Amino acid sequence: MNYTFITEENKKAFQEMMPKTCWDTTDLEIGAIENNRPVGIAAVNAGEDPSLLWLYVSEDMRRQGIAEGLLDSIGYVLRHNGYDYLRCNYTEDGKSGLSPLFTKTGFDVDPFESEIYAVRLSDVNEQLFAKPIPAVGFERLMPLKDLTSKAWHAFQDEMRALRKQSEDDSVPNLRMREEYDGDHSFLLVDDGKVVGCLLTIMDDESLLIDYMHILKTECKFGMMSLLQALWDTLGRDKTQDLTIVMNAVNPVVPELLGKMVKTKPDLLGAAKEAILYL
Repeated sequence: MNYTFITEENKKAFQEMMPKTCWDTTDLEIGAIENNRPVGIAAVNAGEDPSLLWLYVSEDMRRQGIAEGLLDSIGYVLRHNGYDYLRCNYTEDGKSGLSPLFTKTGFDVDPFESEIYAVRLSDVNEQLFAKPIPAVGFERLMPLKDLTSKAWHAFQDEMRALRKQSEDDSVPNLRMREEYDGDHSFLLVDDGKVVGCLLTIMDDESLLIDYMHILKTECKFGMMSLLQALWDTLGRDKTQDLTIVMNAVNPVVPELLGKMVKTKPDLLGAAKEAILYL
């Protein structure tokens, strides 16, 4: 088994192994090759918070240590380029075996987990958003793409502080800004500061609501106004076959889902986090 950097010269051979959205946001990709055939890929966004965004091995080549080899190769490269850790946020459905894999390769798997639900956009109760829901108590609501870098970094710092104060690790580490969809992620701003967010990741078939949080807990309209902004944007895009996946980090999320959709949401698994210290 050979492990190699993926470059413009050999990228085409691995192209179908990873979604376009990942190719657009990763800057370190390593591929596995057996008998001149690409059989696996691991990809990382190696920014200020290095994150493993994709890990894939061809079905007929699994359980042969290839995933371990890819993770070891990624860790080796990061370590020798001055990085201290590698983070991975993933969904554990009981079938993927990712948690045992990460443990085996030296990652610390966070015991905290939150449920992941899925609904079809066509199942959303349109009447819920028939009338505008005012963002009462906030200065304005804006898409992530319009937020300044200074305001984003300040929000990141505040979320890190909240995470340290949290007793149950229910406040997650935010991903890199580039990983979120700038058109379909929204922020509530008050007095020039971000005080609420709905952060999403989108591909051709699904939209993940990765995190939704309101710092001003006394405002009951905050989450609904964020959801309406998302609904209005998706409605304009006419993506009725889209699957909306929601990470229920916030305990209010399952209740909101119950109000949002006409049918019972599907439970996909649990959101987990693992960190490899290099």
